[in-house]
Amino acid sequence: MYHWLFPNLHHSRNHGPVVQGSRILCIYEKTGDNTMVFEVVSGMETAISTTGNTKQGEEEIPEVKTYPVSVFQRAILKKK
Repeated sequence: MYHWLFPNLHHSRNHGPVVQGSRILCIYEKTGDNTMVFEVVSGMETAISTTGNTKQGEEEIPEVKTYPVSVFQRAILKKK
């Protein structure tokens, strides 16, 4: 698992075993002193398309894979 940390935003992507063929991305965002937004995005591990992996003039274009998103959940959490 790796994390990106921004001033009020934290992403966490599971790099461990794939669960039933799906990967999970969790996003945590502090939106106020007593509130935060928690989001979960999940989709299949298998890419549905691949582009790039070519050369444009002297520039190397890296391979980019597209993965489908099948689940998105969002909750606003409030501290009492």
